[in-house]
Amino acid sequence: MDTTATSGMSAILGRIELDGRPIDEDAFRTAASAMITKRLTSPEIRISRHMAFAGLYLPVSRTSQEPRQVASDGRHTLIADAILDDRPSLVGDLTGSPSAWPEAADCDLLLAAWDRWNADSPRHVIGDFSFVVWDREERELNIVQDHVGTRPIYWSQQGKSVVFASNIRFLLAFEDLSWVIDEEVVARFLCNPSRPLAKCFWSGMHIARPGTVTTLRNNGVSEATWWTPARKPQRPSLTPEECSEELRGLVKDATLCRIDTDFPIASHLSGGIDSVLVSTLAARELSRQGRTLRTYTWAPAISDGAPDLGDRDERHIIQQLAQAEGLDCHFGSTSGQDLRHFMAGPIELDGPANLLDELETLKDAEDRNIRVIISGWGGDEAFSANGLGYLAYLLRTGQFDRAWRVLRRYARSRHPKRILKVLWRSGIAPNLPQKLSAIWSPFDTIYPERCFISEALERRHPEAVAEASAPFQVGNDPKEYMARLIEYGHLGERMRTWDSWAWSRGTIYRYPLTDRRLMDFILSLPAELLFADGQSRHLARKAFSDELPKRLSTQDPANQRSRSCFKRECWELLRREVIAGTMDIPENWLRSKDLRAMICNVPDDMKSDNLLKFSDILGAMRMVHLHDRLPKK
Repeated sequence: MDTTATSGMSAILGRIELDGRPIDEDAFRTAASAMITKRLTSPEIRISRHMAFAGLYLPVSRTSQEPRQVASDGRHTLIADAILDDRPSLVGDLTGSPSAWPEAADCDLLLAAWDRWNADSPRHVIGDFSFVVWDREERELNIVQDHVGTRPIYWSQQGKSVVFASNIRFLLAFEDLSWVIDEEVVARFLCNPSRPLAKCFWSGMHIARPGTVTTLRNNGVSEATWWTPARKPQRPSLTPEECSEELRGLVKDATLCRIDTDFPIASHLSGGIDSVLVSTLAARELSRQGRTLRTYTWAPAISDGAPDLGDRDERHIIQQLAQAEGLDCHFGSTSGQDLRHFMAGPIELDGPANLLDELETLKDAEDRNIRVIISGWGGDEAFSANGLGYLAYLLRTGQFDRAWRVLRRYARSRHPKRILKVLWRSGIAPNLPQKLSAIWSPFDTIYPERCFISEALERRHPEAVAEASAPFQVGNDPKEYMARLIEYGHLGERMRTWDSWAWSRGTIYRYPLTDRRLMDFILSLPAELLFADGQSRHLARKAFSDELPKRLSTQDPANQRSRSCFKRECWELLRREVIAGTMDIPENWLRSKDLRAMICNVPDDMKSDNLLKFSDILGAMRMVHLHDRLPKK
C-alpha cells in the first residue's frame, strides 16, 4: 500500500468504455482541462486502456501531504472525493489496530475497505465522501455516495460509454457525447421550484442518490441502498441525562474533526441554535490555538438603511456572541442588482438552490483564502428537529396528559379558540386519512401561478406536473416525518449548488450536524426523549444549555426585511426590461402574456401576497435565461 497521506477537497472525473474500446487519450485530457482553476492547474490523470480517471486535489486537513486521489490493487481502481473523519475506527475495522497505517491516503483506506466489504464498505466509513471503483475482472463500475450527498457526484451512460464527475461542467466537456436539456425537468421545476429535483436538467445525466451504491455493467444499471434514516434500532432505555451527555460528545466531535486544518476557517451564523452552537464550539477551539473564526451572516449590519428592530432582531444575538467569543463578523449586503444577475446564472450547471446571499460569502472567503466554511445546514432535520407530528403522535398513542401539556405549549395561550385551532391542525388533521389531512397541510403554497408554466408544457408532461405539485405531509409520527424530511432531497440539493459555486474559489463546505454518527444517534431515540413536553428543539437545548446564549431566535426579521427590499428593487429592474422590449420569454415553456403583466405590476410594498408573486417571477425568469442558453435552431 502506498504511504501518501491525503485528506482534502477534490474534483474527480472519469470515463469507462464498457465494451473494451480504448480511451481516446487526447480527448480525455481535453475534457480534464475543464477541471482546472486558477489555484489548481495540474490534474492527476490515470489512463489504462478502456479506463480513464482524473482528479484535482486541494489540501484541507493537517494530515495532508502529497496530493493523490487514485488507488489501485490490480483488480480494482478507485478514485475518491473524500475527507474521512474517523480514520482510526476504519483502520481498526480493517487491521484490528486503530493506530496502523498512519500515513495511508484516504483513497487507500477506501480501496482496502472495498476489497474487504465491497458494497457494504461505506457503512464502515465516517466522513464526507463520494468515490468510484472500477472492477476490471467483473467489468463493472460502482459509484458510492455518502449518506446525505455532501460530496456530489453525477454520471451518465450513453451507449457503452460511462462518464462521471463531481461537477456538471466536467461532464459537459466530453464533446462527443449528447447533452440536451430535459424538458420534463423544466416542467417539474416550474410547478414547484422549492421541491428538490431528483434529476439534472440534462437528459440522461443522473445524480448519485445519498446512501447508495450505483453499479453499471454491460447489461444494465442497479442501485443498492447502504444507509437510510428510516427505522433505526431504538434505544428507549436511555435516560434524558444520558441522552444529553452522548449528544454533547457527538456534536463536539463532529465539529472539531471538521475544523482540523491550519487554513483559515469561517462559519455561517444566524440567531438560530444550529449555527450558534457550531460557531461557538469552533470559535472556542480556534481560540485555544490563538486563531479567530470569521462568521458570515446574511442579514445586513444595523444601520440607517437596516435599523434595529428591537428584541426580535437576531443581530443582537449575533453581536453578543461575537463579543463573547471574539468572532470576526461579516454581514450581508445583497442588492436587487445581485438578484437580477443571479436569475441569469446557469441553473443547469449549478443546480436550483436559490440562496444567492451565499455568493457574497464565497467572494469574501476567496479574498481571505478561507479554505473551510462550516455550516449548521442539516441541523433542523435531526439534531434540532422541531417535532412536527408530535402532538398527533401523542394523541394516536393515547398519551393524553402529555398531549395536553404539548398542546398548551404549542398554542402559547389559554384562549379556547386558539387551543382548538392548534388541536385541529397539529393533532387531529394529521391523524385523518392522507387525502383529507393534505387539505390542512402546514406548508403553504409558495407558487400560486406555478411560475407561469405554459399549458402546452403541462400537457406534454402531466405526470411530472402532478408529482411536483403533490403536497409534503407531516403525518402522525414525528420520527417518520424526520426520516422523510432527510430523504426529501433538499439537503443534498443545496450542498450540490454550494459545492458548484465554491470549487473554483478553493473553498469547501463542511456540515457537522449531518455527521452520520450524530444522525444515527438522534434517529435511534424515542420521540418522547427528543421532544418531551413540546419545547422547540428540546433535546438540543437541554444538552447544550451551558454552551448556548440564554435567548435564541427562530425568526430573522432584519434579513426578511432586507430580502423584501432587494426583491422589490429587482422587480423594478425587470419591469424596465419588459417596457424596453429587451426580454424574450419562451412561449413554449411559459405563459408569456401573464408573466409580462405580473412583472409590470410592481407593488408599493412586499407583503406576503406580493412575495409569493415574486417567487413565481423568480422561478419563471430562471427558465427564461435557461431557454436563452439553448442552441439556436
